[in-house]
Amino acid sequence: MTLRLYQQRNGPYLMSLGFSKPLTAVVWIAGPLTGVLGQPYFGLCSDQCRITWGKRKAFIAGGALVIICSLLALAWAGDIVYTVSWIVGSRQDHRILQTITMISAAIFVWILNFATQPLQCGLRALIVESCPPEQIDSANAWASRMISIGSLLGYGSGFVDISLLMHTEGGHTQFKALCVLATWSLAFTVCVCCSTIRERDPNQDGPPSVELKSIIGKIKHIYGSIFKIPPLVAMVCKAQLCSWIGWFSFMYYITTNSNNPIILVNPHLQEADLQNIQPVDLVEAQKSANRHGSLALLMFAFAQLLTSVVAPSLITKHQLGLSNPTIAKTALSRFLSRQLHTPWSSLCALWMLSHAIFAACMFSTLLVSSVVGATILVGFVGISAAPSQFVPFTLISLILSWHQTTYRATRDLTTDTPTSYVTQPGIVMGIHNMSIAAPQLIAAVGSSAIFWLLGADGGGKSRSTGWVLRAGGIAALAAIWMTLKVQDGAEDENEDALAAEQSYMLLPDTISELDLGMDL
Repeated sequence: MTLRLYQQRNGPYLMSLGFSKPLTAVVWIAGPLTGVLGQPYFGLCSDQCRITWGKRKAFIAGGALVIICSLLALAWAGDIVYTVSWIVGSRQDHRILQTITMISAAIFVWILNFATQPLQCGLRALIVESCPPEQIDSANAWASRMISIGSLLGYGSGFVDISLLMHTEGGHTQFKALCVLATWSLAFTVCVCCSTIRERDPNQDGPPSVELKSIIGKIKHIYGSIFKIPPLVAMVCKAQLCSWIGWFSFMYYITTNSNNPIILVNPHLQEADLQNIQPVDLVEAQKSANRHGSLALLMFAFAQLLTSVVAPSLITKHQLGLSNPTIAKTALSRFLSRQLHTPWSSLCALWMLSHAIFAACMFSTLLVSSVVGATILVGFVGISAAPSQFVPFTLISLILSWHQTTYRATRDLTTDTPTSYVTQPGIVMGIHNMSIAAPQLIAAVGSSAIFWLLGADGGGKSRSTGWVLRAGGIAALAAIWMTLKVQDGAEDENEDALAAEQSYMLLPDTISELDLGMDL
C-alpha cells in the first residue's frame, strides 16, 4: 500500500513543487536504477549477514525505518526548507528556497527508492527460507493478495479526501495525509512480521565469505552470479524481462486514454484543438477526467484482488518439493490436473494465460475510443496482473527451496559440492529484480522512439500512446514464448527432482545395511 500511494501521488506532488515534466522523469529514473543496482547488492549483504535475530529481518526493519523517515521528509520538504531558513535567519529569495526544496525532494525520492530495495528483497527471501516447500505457493499467493489489497486501498484513496479525516493542515494536505497513513501501516505490518516470524540461525551456514567484505568484491560477485544462477531461474528472468517491457508501458501511459480532458469535452477533438476549448469546460473536463482515471485504476485493483483470490486454487498442489502432485477437490481443478499434471506446468500455463490476456487488452486499444471503454479495458488488465505478481516468485522460490533442501540433505553425506549454481535467496531475488527493473529503461527509450517516429503524423499524443501500448502487447507475446521455454525446462527439472527424491528415500535403508555389515 505504501508504494501504491507513493506511485500514484508522487508525480503530481513533485510537479506542484515546481518540477517540470522532464525533471520529473529524471527523478523517476531513481526507481529502475535502484532496482537494478541496489537490490542485488542488499540481497548479497543479507546473505552474508550473521545476526542471530535474523539476517532478513535486520534488512526488512532497517529498510522500513528509512522509508518512513524519507517519505515523511518528502511530504514536508517545503516546510522543512522554509523552517530551516527561518531558524537560520537568512532572508532568501522565494526562487532560491523553491530550488532548495526541489533538490531536497529529489534527494528524498532517491533515498526512498534505495530503502525500498532491502525491504522487498528481504521479504521475498524470507518466504523462501521460512516456508516448507509444500507451502511456498500458498505463501506467494497470499503475498500477491496483500499487494492487491494495498493497490485497492492506494488507488481508492483518489475518491476520499483523507486530509479532512486526519485534520492535516498546510499545503499539499492530501499527499501529507496519505504519507502519514502509509507510514503507519508500514510500521505496523513490519513490526508484526519481525515479531512473529522466526528465522533459522544464520550461523549454521558457516562464517561469511572473506572475499565479499569489500564493496568491490560484492560487485564482482554480483556480476559473476548473473551467469551462475540455476538455468530455470534464468529462463524465468528472461520471461520477466519481456513481460515487464509491456507492463511498464501500460503503467506509464494507459491513463492517457482514461483521463484525457479533451476526450471528455469532445471525443473527436485532437490535442491541437485545445486552444479552442473554453477554460470553464476544460476545468470541468479535467475534474471529470481525474475521477475517471481514479475509477479505472480502482477497477484494475479490484480485478487484480479478485483474480489473486481465485487463481491460486487452479494450481496443481504438491506434497514433496517439486513432485508428487495431488488431485484437487473441485471439478475444474480436477480437469486442469488431468491436463496439467504437475505444479510446474499449471503455474506456467496460468502465467501464459495472463500474458495472453494482457496482449489482447493492449491490441484492443485499436477499438477503444471512449473514456468508458478505456476504463473497462484497464479493469480487464487487472486480471492478468495477479498471476504476474505471484507465479514467477513461486517458481523461483520452489527452485531455490529444492536446491537448498538437496544441499542440506547431502552436505553431511559427502564432501563434494552438490551444485555449482548460486542459490542464496538474497542474491537470486536481487538478480530477478534486475529483470523487472531494467525493462523500465527499455520501455522508456522505446516509447520515446515511438513518439518521435510518429510525431504529428501519428494523430496526436493520444494516438501515439496507443501504439506504445500495442508495442507492449508485442512484448507480452514474446513473454508467452519465453514462458513456454520455462515450462519445458520445468518439466525436465521436475523429473530430475522426482528421481532425486526417490534416491533420497532409499538412502536410509542403504545406510542401515552398511551399518549392519560393519557390526558383523
